[in-house]
Amino acid sequence: MDFLTQYIPVFKSLHLIGMVTWFAGLFFLGRIFVYHAEADKQEGGAVLKTNYLAMMWRLYKAIVNPSMMITWTFGLLMIAGNPSYMSVEFGTPGWLHAKLLFVVLLTVYHILCKKRIKKIESGEPQDSYFLRVWNEVPTVFLVGIIFIAVFGKMGTLNWMYWGIGMFIFVVLLYLAIKRINRK
Repeated sequence: MDFLTQYIPVFKSLHLIGMVTWFAGLFFLGRIFVYHAEADKQEGGAVLKTNYLAMMWRLYKAIVNPSMMITWTFGLLMIAGNPSYMSVEFGTPGWLHAKLLFVVLLTVYHILCKKRIKKIESGEPQDSYFLRVWNEVPTVFLVGIIFIAVFGKMGTLNWMYWGIGMFIFVVLLYLAIKRINRK
């Protein structure tokens, strides 16, 4: 374990790089979903849809998948290098378990994005309003995971305040989406 422990700063750096690129890819993928759904409203919509579909697959295979794998690999290597992260005595009890749960749920979202690309590819109609909401799901994960990781590791995470803050954030995000969709 000493071998892994000495590399934790490297693992953490690569974990963060993977996380940033994973989220960037998911944010852009969601945006392309919306553009594809609204392409019919523009001149040359069929060509745009073909291009957007190709972009979705390239983005998913070349950025989103590798970034997810990097995030998971180096996150698990950090835990292997310092198993005390999983201990309830380290930081706020359960912080890493909660973070891992959110990362698993983000991975489910990631997989569902691939299924959505396949539905789009098959010609199934997509609702742009739903896709705008769908596009913000990673934002909720990002905010939740970051607050859990930072405050949980420090031992200052208050689960009640975190839950209330997340609820308020989700409501404000939803209201912003509704407002933007009306324009």
